[in-house]
Amino acid sequence: QRLQRRGKPVVSYRLTTDREERNLLWRLARRVIPRLYKLKGNLRPLPFVEDMSVPAKRLPDFLTEVQNVLKAERVTATLFAHALHGQLDVRPFLDLANPDDQLRLARLSETLFEKVLEFGGCVSGQHALGLSRAAWAERQLGPRLELSRKIKQAFDPQGILNPDKFLSPTPPKVNEHLRPVPKYRSQVSQIAVGNQVAIGNQTAASPSADVTDQVVDNPSPSSGNGVGGELVAREAGEHRLATVSLPVMLQWDERESLEYTARACNGCGRCRTSAMAERMCPMFRVHKGEEASPRAKANLLRGVLTGSLEREQIESRELKAISDLCFNCHQCRLECPASVNIPKLVQEAKAQHVAGHGLPLSERLLNRVDLLASLGSRMPRLANWALGNPSMRWLLEKTFGIAQSRKLPKVTRRSFLSWAAREKLNRLEQGSGRKVLFFVDQYVNWHNPLLGRALVEVLRHQKDDVYIPTSQTPSWMAMIAAGDVVRARKLIKQNIKVLSEAVRQGYDIVTTEPSAALCLKEEYRHLINNEDTELIAKNTYEISSYLWQMHARNELELDFRPVTMSVVYHEPCHTRVLDSRSPALKLMKLIPGLQIQNADVGCSGMAGTFGLQRKNFRTSLRIGWGLISTMKQTAAQFGTTECTACKLQMEQATTKPTVHPVALLAFAYGRMPQLAAWFSLRNESTIVS
Repeated sequence: QRLQRRGKPVVSYRLTTDREERNLLWRLARRVIPRLYKLKGNLRPLPFVEDMSVPAKRLPDFLTEVQNVLKAERVTATLFAHALHGQLDVRPFLDLANPDDQLRLARLSETLFEKVLEFGGCVSGQHALGLSRAAWAERQLGPRLELSRKIKQAFDPQGILNPDKFLSPTPPKVNEHLRPVPKYRSQVSQIAVGNQVAIGNQTAASPSADVTDQVVDNPSPSSGNGVGGELVAREAGEHRLATVSLPVMLQWDERESLEYTARACNGCGRCRTSAMAERMCPMFRVHKGEEASPRAKANLLRGVLTGSLEREQIESRELKAISDLCFNCHQCRLECPASVNIPKLVQEAKAQHVAGHGLPLSERLLNRVDLLASLGSRMPRLANWALGNPSMRWLLEKTFGIAQSRKLPKVTRRSFLSWAAREKLNRLEQGSGRKVLFFVDQYVNWHNPLLGRALVEVLRHQKDDVYIPTSQTPSWMAMIAAGDVVRARKLIKQNIKVLSEAVRQGYDIVTTEPSAALCLKEEYRHLINNEDTELIAKNTYEISSYLWQMHARNELELDFRPVTMSVVYHEPCHTRVLDSRSPALKLMKLIPGLQIQNADVGCSGMAGTFGLQRKNFRTSLRIGWGLISTMKQTAAQFGTTECTACKLQMEQATTKPTVHPVALLAFAYGRMPQLAAWFSLRNESTIVS
């Protein structure tokens, strides 16, 4: 206000004393730069002149000089400032895969820093000199540089701390030691990896000589049947060089190429957060090592694409172990300021390893747990006895790798799909009203058909036509997440055929399982990208999201009966990815009398079959300890969540059951009073409902 009264050119300002608004403004300031990395293409905003400071009174004139320099180099840049302090953040858009831009980077640094010194400023007003400004240390510090060297010598006589950097007599230049980046290309079907090898008597060049040519284009799509070992030859002067290539296992399109996704991570470190307001990365929060962070996975794939990793390293157990530190929760993709698709990069890395080495028998069996459930349903009493018997659970742990202490759902005698066939719900309707296809997950079909019936009753209450094709199969999400994409690609074809045909006849697809919905919407397109999978993706909904959208259109029936119960609600990770509006929580708030405690304590730590495995059991408990403790301490009658795996974690340390929100809706509609028995059930053993 004072500046405006003095006639200064202040466009606007914002004054706040509200804590939430203040926190929002601070978050915006911290995320403005990472958000720039959402921009597509080769050009990236590079931080090498991002810390210039000049006397605040001279900042307007300095801004004019900066603009002139950028115009002369024909470069676009972002700019923001701590204006009252004279500190200026400039990030020119350059492509480090382009040699011309590498030279332009050096020229911009030279010219802009000269201007800074002319204005009596500092090349590093806030972030210290670092590598990008090391060459300017002598001109900036003058005689004080020698004093700084003496101080460092006193505390570091062996020179082991940051050797050969800005205190060095020969500091690096700004365009030295640049990180190799893959060149952006719209479609790639092979990855060239490892060092180039010699053919005949010729000597191979170093992979750093031309990193961009190590991405090998192939006009024909990769079949994805395994790891290729062919040598892809190319001419380089008089030398014939070759690189070992691997077929790309997933589908990468023009909007999301493999190289672009790998280079999109700017290393900002937001994925290393432990803030309670965010959920990424559940694994890093308990592991704490850099290898557990999502950005480590981007570095891994970038190393593959630029040839920095040798073939032996790519096929090593160490690399597979790093990939296994991601369990496909997708929270990094959701909360990353640049929205880097780390889960897909990890799936590519896992798929490459599995194609060359296969999966351990226990993991292969765990990926086909539907076969075990199908066999158990033929002898349900014997199967459920075995699930509760310590000796049989020991045997199950040794064969399938399922933790002996993990609570598991009981097996039913009759599957939900067989009930649907008896009810004649497996027939397509030709009506003009709302039509819904129910995609049945593993839990509903073999463990709790009552939940499937609850969903059918809720949809019937909305006067929707319900279709349940009995030829459908599980989603195979666990198999895809494990990297066994070759086998999964074959198995999903049946679902693609059934579901796409129904969509063409006007059906929407709903499911009670968030992981199944995410698989249909995204993972199928990563394996087979065609018109059918696009149709399925655009018309698939988790049931809570589907019903909430109906409510937004004033189409949802609101004749709920009062329900005098109290519940603890947990929002699964995949639900957050599918619909950020918390639709299940909002739907339950429509039920009169229902008291809801929102857990809001992060990831459950289950992540599908990850939390079932003995090798991950302790880690799963550590990640989900906040949710487990909430369920142990709450006075609520039972828990509720959309995810079956999260349900098992919520029931792990308590006898209280956890139910699906759609079961509460069916009960509140008065359609299924028998659900009250499920709500009041107490699980005393290692078997749950």
